[in-house]
Amino acid sequence: MDCFSTKEKTDSIDDRVNDEIEKYEQKELEKPSKLRTFTADSMPQTIAGTILGVIPDYLTGLNGIGMLISRAAALATNYTIGGFYGWWRERVFSMTNTDQENHFLRRWGTEMLCYETFQVPIYSAGVALGSFISDHEFDYRKVIAAGVIQVAASPVTSLVLGWGMDKSRKALDVEPVAWDGYDKR
Repeated sequence: MDCFSTKEKTDSIDDRVNDEIEKYEQKELEKPSKLRTFTADSMPQTIAGTILGVIPDYLTGLNGIGMLISRAAALATNYTIGGFYGWWRERVFSMTNTDQENHFLRRWGTEMLCYETFQVPIYSAGVALGSFISDHEFDYRKVIAAGVIQVAASPVTSLVLGWGMDKSRKALDVEPVAWDGYDKR
């Protein structure tokens, strides 16, 4: 063996380590597309809104046809609404300077603020449409009941939906809401 063989092996290992570091840094620079972020936010919204939305539909007084119309409209719109809700969550988290390191109660309050300023009006509009189509009249009592039920449920539903969105973002390699998944592109 010559005296340079150990040096050559060391250089080879150093080169491989440097190559791996470069690959890692390149991966860090690659951010997921806005479509992937939008999809990550939309999946939990679509699932929760379509399946669990039957409960508030029933409680607001929609009949069977009204619930079918409301859920069909929810299925068609929840994908889109979920993406915009994810974008809205980022804005509210940013405006309130809330992130994953904040106390649970602060994050919970921020989740409820997101939910009540976005989901409640959207859901109330869906109930208004379902009521109008099924009953052939606008029933403001059902719309008000829808808003009240959504606000009353928001301490739980906002957390569940936010948790689902964060888990979906993690599964699709998108940054959590508090770190602006839409803006960091």
